[in-house]
Amino acid sequence: MGWWSKDILGGDTPLDYEEDIKEIISGGYLTDKDITAEQFENMDEVFVNNKIDTIAQTKDEKSIAYQVLAVIGMRVGARISMQLKILMLSHIRQDEWQHEDYDRRVIIENLMNTLKTYDGTAPVKINSKGLLEVYAEHRANGKTGLINKK
Repeated sequence: MGWWSKDILGGDTPLDYEEDIKEIISGGYLTDKDITAEQFENMDEVFVNNKIDTIAQTKDEKSIAYQVLAVIGMRVGARISMQLKILMLSHIRQDEWQHEDYDRRVIIENLMNTLKTYDGTAPVKINSKGLLEVYAEHRANGKTGLINKK
């Protein structure tokens, strides 16, 4: 289906990575529940040692996967080591779409700034519009298409 929003979780690719990352964190025992902060924290070293490379190959795929990893960690209120934060930031800033679209660049900059200041003391909500929400907005505005990325 592609991308329906410029948000971090606004497309099939990041949602696929979200499920892949949750599967890694849960050890393959993913349920309907989200992972916990403790589960995320226990996987810190695994992600520092490039576990993302098993699900994402290209520079842009890795950027999106690390964006999703950051969202998952902050969403559950997990402590994220400085080493993992640095790794996340180095990949997040390589998002190719941000060089083509101002709104996407703002979203990436906001994510990076949030991650830089995030201290793991409280969960952070990262806003992302769902497909049906975006579709309803487009219909209300008389548009028929969604977001075209590349």
